[in-house]
Amino acid sequence: TAINTAKLFLQRFYMNQSLAKQKNFKLISTTCLFVACKTEECSKSLREFIWAWNKLDVDPKSKSQTYPFGKYHGDDAKREIWKSEEDGPAYQEIRTNILLCERVLLHVLNFDFHVEHPHTFIYQFISFFDSDRLEREQRRLVGEVGPDGKERPWSKIGSSVAVMAWGLADDALCSTLPLRYAPQVIAAAC
Repeated sequence: TAINTAKLFLQRFYMNQSLAKQKNFKLISTTCLFVACKTEECSKSLREFIWAWNKLDVDPKSKSQTYPFGKYHGDDAKREIWKSEEDGPAYQEIRTNILLCERVLLHVLNFDFHVEHPHTFIYQFISFFDSDRLEREQRRLVGEVGPDGKERPWSKIGSSVAVMAWGLADDALCSTLPLRYAPQVIAAAC
């Protein structure tokens, strides 16, 4: 859910801020994901975001990764290099930029972190509509797994509708629909 929350934060940010003024999309999207992880209580350290940022840097001419402040492979021999790179100017610049952008994001969002996702309502709708089908089938299907990986007592049709609706809800979050409609409306449309 942190990724979906980050999508909504990004939409809300660009609803209030000009895309022409805020050109560093990678910085803003990274910051949105960083704040979303905090609000969804799946907190990741800022270091992990910065190292992921480092892997995303690509030279536009050669189309290869540039790694502006080194690679981290996870073994102890390279850990010292990794720690020394964290003291370097490139790492510290990205760290400072993310923290400054976090402040801007918090003000743009008016410190309103309450986000409802249509996915929650999709499960409620499917459970409601599929309950009659399950009663007619006179059995509880065990082992049907929803798109979120949790076991759901749905029929096969209910499960396939859930997967389709889940994908549509994910796609809807990439548009401006969540800014215009309530999550219940988006879930019903999916």
